[in-house]
Amino acid sequence: MSVADSKAFLLGLQTDITQAIAELDLEDGPVFERAGCGFSHVSGPALPPSATQHRPELSGQPFEAMGVSLVFHPRNPHAPTVHMNVRNIHVVDRQGQTVSWYGGGLDLTPIYGYEEDAVHFHRVCRDAVQPFGVGLYPRFKKWCDDYFYLKHRQEPRGIGGLFFDDFAELGPAQNRAMWQSVGQCLIEAYLPIVRRRKDSPYGEREIDHQRPLVHASPRQLGLSTPAPARLSRGTPVHRLSDGPRLVERPAMTAQRVGLLGGAFDPPHEAHVALAERAIQVLRLQQLLVLPTGQPWHRAQAPTPALHRAAMCRLAFRGLDQVLVDEREIRRSGPTYTIDTVLELKAERPDAEWFLIMGADQARKIQSWHRWEELLCMVHIVVADRDPAQGQWQNTALSQATVLPWAPREISATQIRDHLSHQRPVPWLDAKVMGYIQQHQLYS
Repeated sequence: MSVADSKAFLLGLQTDITQAIAELDLEDGPVFERAGCGFSHVSGPALPPSATQHRPELSGQPFEAMGVSLVFHPRNPHAPTVHMNVRNIHVVDRQGQTVSWYGGGLDLTPIYGYEEDAVHFHRVCRDAVQPFGVGLYPRFKKWCDDYFYLKHRQEPRGIGGLFFDDFAELGPAQNRAMWQSVGQCLIEAYLPIVRRRKDSPYGEREIDHQRPLVHASPRQLGLSTPAPARLSRGTPVHRLSDGPRLVERPAMTAQRVGLLGGAFDPPHEAHVALAERAIQVLRLQQLLVLPTGQPWHRAQAPTPALHRAAMCRLAFRGLDQVLVDEREIRRSGPTYTIDTVLELKAERPDAEWFLIMGADQARKIQSWHRWEELLCMVHIVVADRDPAQGQWQNTALSQATVLPWAPREISATQIRDHLSHQRPVPWLDAKVMGYIQQHQLYS
């Protein structure tokens, strides 16, 4: 499948789905509280490291990636939320041939479970992939169940569906056909359920039950922002009507929560200054400091994770809004930001999330695992030492917020070097320094 063919299919799929959803919304009143379906298309001169782990021979080769992502969240709590993403990557190898692989899936998140809805949804999902191999449906269903299992709550996210990634095992023509079939099954899998449930009676009790259980409502996936380009770089999001609510209730104010991740090896005064600046400028009610576990893109941090978390609690203790969150250091295997964000949004569906990163990270955002989905779920905030220069500028982050700040030139590497040679370290909090000495770290 050529790049042009992939793009034509995805744009056609986006149009078909949004027209079907819009027709339902217009025919039967404001069915959806929030709905969005976005197309994205990015390219680069060199395939990012996250995409070459299983294909080292393609490292450094030019690529194009594109996909369609959607979330539909009905007003009626009896009608379930659906998520879908279909994506592919095309790479030109060193012989000039195009190599392609595919990923995607769809899953259903009901607030109130109905057996007939679950049977229908899974039957359509099965029928979409079964012509390409009888083993694909049970395999992709289990993949979905495992991938979206909420470990912190010991429960699945909704009733599952299909999920696959890095798929290229059937041959070019069959790979493409299977992938297209998954995308095309969304309308048949989802719309009959919405039509069946959209007029079910509900009131405040059902709405109150819905609020804490919606694992990833479209409001929290960036679909309610005024700028439609958040979901789709290059193509506007198709946004459906937003008429009056069926049941009047006081508007809820989303809590503004920041995310600041890093090795923090050790945490120093520049980290604290950035946290303080973010809280003030972004008006954050809370800032989660997330020491990394095993970063996917580099070696393990030199210092054991529990020590780094303990030092973070000491370093940030003067900021009441800061909470040190240890979920990434407790997670086995490589740490991906997308997994952390999915967990947090499941726990706190009414929060508004701000992911704070440095200019170096912003320049390389396309190398992050499932970065396109991440941009749909959080507000990106780039801490820039010199906003006038704009050296981090990245077209994928056209909607990012720039956080100007002028920290002292400090690096954790420099601090570790000073500590290992027993030189003075003026950039550390006294209690952090005491902890380092007590545990004989960096010596």
